[in-house]
Amino acid sequence: MTDPQPRFITPEGFARLRAEYDALFGTERPKIVEVVSWAASLGDRSENADYLYGKKRLREIDRRIGYLSRIMKAAKVVDPRTQASRDQVRFGATVELADEDDNRRLLTIVGDDETDASLRCIRLVVADDRHGTALIVFIGEVDGRSEPHLLA
Repeated sequence: MTDPQPRFITPEGFARLRAEYDALFGTERPKIVEVVSWAASLGDRSENADYLYGKKRLREIDRRIGYLSRIMKAAKVVDPRTQASRDQVRFGATVELADEDDNRRLLTIVGDDETDASLRCIRLVVADDRHGTALIVFIGEVDGRSEPHLLA
């Protein structure tokens, strides 16, 4: 079995994932476990909403913790400030895009795990078309559209 492809992430993105993991594992999960234990001590679990919904929430938390664990384990943290070459658009770069009306917006190119249009963080995919021309595809909401956009 081959190693999974590295998941590039900025230090800030990794810190957000770690903070979510810590909050779920260290704060929210223990509270839910306490509620479920209390509800289970009351007896009939089949009609106990605290028990049923607590167990459901516990499964959701455990699933998310597992996902965050896998992501952080495969993550390759890349700090854009340490990249020597600044004349090319690379991972972690903040770029300014302008349309034909000279409307400008700043976007930061990030990995899959930190793409968030509300933070102006988008994913960049470079693909070759049939004619060997490189196309840049921004994934994320740009100009109110959420589908991929091609820039030649």
